[in-house]
Amino acid sequence: MAQKDFHLVSAALATEKTILSNDDEARDIFAIAATEIEEFKKLVWVNPSNAHENCTHWLTQGAKPEKQRYLCQS
Repeated sequence: MAQKDFHLVSAALATEKTILSNDDEARDIFAIAATEIEEFKKLVWVNPSNAHENCTHWLTQGAKPEKQRYLCQS
């Protein structure tokens, strides 16, 4: 599972550190990895399919990193 989605993480690490994906299972896997991998702690992951994440508003406001959007929130 994580291997097929690693391209998202690679691209985010090489650019603005943000991932937009509706794959919550992959997010959960990478969030666990982020507790151990320092570079992953800098990644923001937003699911545009989840209304409670308010992705459209967040994007129109400049998509600034917010604590609740980081893969690793500790």
